[in-house]
Amino acid sequence: MNTALRKLLFVFFLQLTFAVISDAQIRDRDLNAIGSSSLEDTLDSGILPLDTPVVMRYVLMADPDVVYSLKDTFTWRDVMHFPLRFDQAHLGNYGSPARSLAPLSFIETGFSTGWDQYDPYYLQADSFKYYNQDVPVAKVKYSQASQQDTYVSLTFGRSFARGLNFSLSYDRMNQIGEFGHQRQKNTAFGIGVWHNSPLGKYDAYYNFISNAAVAEENGGIMDPDSIGNPRWPNIRIPINILSGLTTHKHRIFTTKQIFHLFRNSTGPGIDLWLKENYSTGLYKYVDEDASSAVGYYGPDYLLDQRGIRQYTFEKKNQLSAGISLPWEAAKSTLQTSLRFKSVSLQQEPET
Repeated sequence: MNTALRKLLFVFFLQLTFAVISDAQIRDRDLNAIGSSSLEDTLDSGILPLDTPVVMRYVLMADPDVVYSLKDTFTWRDVMHFPLRFDQAHLGNYGSPARSLAPLSFIETGFSTGWDQYDPYYLQADSFKYYNQDVPVAKVKYSQASQQDTYVSLTFGRSFARGLNFSLSYDRMNQIGEFGHQRQKNTAFGIGVWHNSPLGKYDAYYNFISNAAVAEENGGIMDPDSIGNPRWPNIRIPINILSGLTTHKHRIFTTKQIFHLFRNSTGPGIDLWLKENYSTGLYKYVDEDASSAVGYYGPDYLLDQRGIRQYTFEKKNQLSAGISLPWEAAKSTLQTSLRFKSVSLQQEPET
């Protein structure tokens, strides 16, 4: 078979294949292509075809009347596994202590330990998303840089009968680090239940969050000039601390009850609300082999048979109640509230 005939047969089969594929995708000239929500189907009334796009809708605890939506559930940000905002910085290892590069207007009311360097990776009750979905939705993300450098994110939401909505969120980050003894593990898990009464007179939120950060501390490297030496991998550069370990663990339970006494589409309404937030926090640093790093710690740290140990356990309970005047026509809300906060600490060493 000569070359011209082979080329002619190749073009013929290519055109035939393209025509079959095109016909399979178009189906019928009078119908829309596959992937359109207006495609006619043979399903029963009220049942969506599998190719129907579903918008993810959610509310926040602060105001159930404001509905947020995610029309495109896969954006350019979803291909990134960097968990911080552009105005936040960390210590060079994903999951490591972070801080904001921009001024913050939020001020903690009352006592605070100040150990909030892992807060940007945590789930927070006020920003937890309560999904309102007749069709269950799930958004799963997995990113892997090496065998042990992984990042997992899971979001799930669905609605049940009588205004009951369930939401779940999970984030897990595991990073080995570039240098020795620098492993970082962060976990954030949250469950939320939102009850929106069918008559619109009552909203109730119940939220449980568990956050944790476990970090190996190396105190920095001893010889910065060795960085990038092809004969000396960074993971083998001598470090100051060989067994330092930081552990932060938080458990938070939050509930908020909102009673809609009066609603007016043209003028302000009246809402009464009650909120309680109970949380526990564990802050611990341990170095059982502190004797090998006496030059690093110096004489300012107390040593015992367990080495260096700094332990703080915090219990916090906050009650708040108030009245809100939501004005839908003006898209604004006036609010006043009272707040009570109690904190108890258990520390070791005591001096």
